Amino acid sequence: MKMKHLFRKEEREAVEDKFRDELIYEALQVPCQALMNEAQTFALHPSELFYHVLFTIDDIKSRSILEAQRYCDKAMWDDILSDIRDKAEECNQEEIAHVVGLILFGTAMILIWSGKHEYTSIIGALMKQVEEHVPDYTSKMSKKFDDGFSIPDANALQLSISDYLESERQLSNEIEVILDSIQLETINKPWTNEQTTINLAHGKETSVLVVLEAMYKAGWLVDANKKPLTNRDDALKQIMKNAFGKDNTNVSQLLGSVKNRNKTKNKNTIFDELLEQI
Repeated sequence: MKMKHLFRKEEREAVEDKFRDELIYEALQVPCQALMNEAQTFALHPSELFYHVLFTIDDIKSRSILEAQRYCDKAMWDDILSDIRDKAEECNQEEIAHVVGLILFGTAMILIWSGKHEYTSIIGALMKQVEEHVPDYTSKMSKKFDDGFSIPDANALQLSISDYLESERQLSNEIEVILDSIQLETINKPWTNEQTTINLAHGKETSVLVVLEAMYKAGWLVDANKKPLTNRDDALKQIMKNAFGKDNTNVSQLLGSVKNRNKTKNKNTIFDELLEQI
């Protein structure tokens, strides 16, 4: 299983609106806010913690107890850290580790609150990873979870978690359906930007296309799903229209009109040099 990205604003709001009344969401919300309010460069919203904890629990549910215990003990920290780090490359590494620790700690607390003793070894493996990687943060998380535990009926929470662990329901999949729906709406949403005030200098349309083509070939231009584009002419035509107000740019004709291939090669060489500096 592979985690989805951290959420955009509209995704956070949609998940929160849908699941705010779930007891597990309520149990995670207050400690998450208390802990993440102290972060400077990277923090989880309660909706994101809810997803990542439920994703982890659903992963555990899909394995045998022994297999899940081994995975939690050997590989889970590294897998989550790799996924989170990919989405927060420029953030403070200590705070990224705190986020991973919070996901594992939150998962352990949900399993503890379930009262199901068969998960004891898994809880132990999760807490071992947390204490090994963020020992100074463990006591803080424990205190915030104790202070922030705001469910008035602990028995109802225990029953809710216990029933969930025994069911085939996967809340992480339900969240992903919401995320996919929002992403699809974004892809299908028509372009509504105002007329651009940026213009190309006289005679530079072809030169700009040469640079854009180099960006296309370098894989810098991707679609809404972050997948490489496959139609050069359509991609460059959209950029020329949306960025510079150029309607119906004949990409193939203009690029094909570049007679001096050495000139094109020089521009691509400059682009290659820029790539090396980034």
